[in-house]
Amino acid sequence: MSTETFSPFFAGKLRSCEFFAIYSHAFEVATGYHLHLETQDEEGEISLPVRVGERTLFFLIAKGGPSGKVAALTGLLKSFALQFEDEVNRTLLESDDAEPKCVRAAKSYIKHHLGERIHLEKVSEVLEVCPFLLCRLFKKHTGMTMTEFVSRHRVERARKILQNRNLQISE
Repeated sequence: MSTETFSPFFAGKLRSCEFFAIYSHAFEVATGYHLHLETQDEEGEISLPVRVGERTLFFLIAKGGPSGKVAALTGLLKSFALQFEDEVNRTLLESDDAEPKCVRAAKSYIKHHLGERIHLEKVSEVLEVCPFLLCRLFKKHTGMTMTEFVSRHRVERARKILQNRNLQISE
């Protein structure tokens, strides 16, 4: 799998994200295995996909540690891969560098209207942009459709609300 739909900036941002840097350093100190990300599966002692939705963005590769620990570390790495997927999702939702003005405006509109039904036609009408062009540019610069973007934002908002200990789940 490849990240060709994502900008080089985004790929670099993931590789240098603070969450990955801190975890990979701690993992290496504790186990002796070096963690890195590759856009294609490569030979390593452990290789796990990092996915967003159905798409594999990167492979988490662990190399260089003592032999015999691979099975024991796989579960730990799977847990990290899931946490890293959440971080990737947040990075995708927040990333707006080098995006056209209409894409930034569409993202802003979506964030401010999450509680409403959001249609491509309405967003493009408000922004005074051709729906086809907006759809194409949005996908090109964010790596996801507007529908996927809306869904991810709604899930992220719901997760934040559920983490609020002052609210009941029914609220």
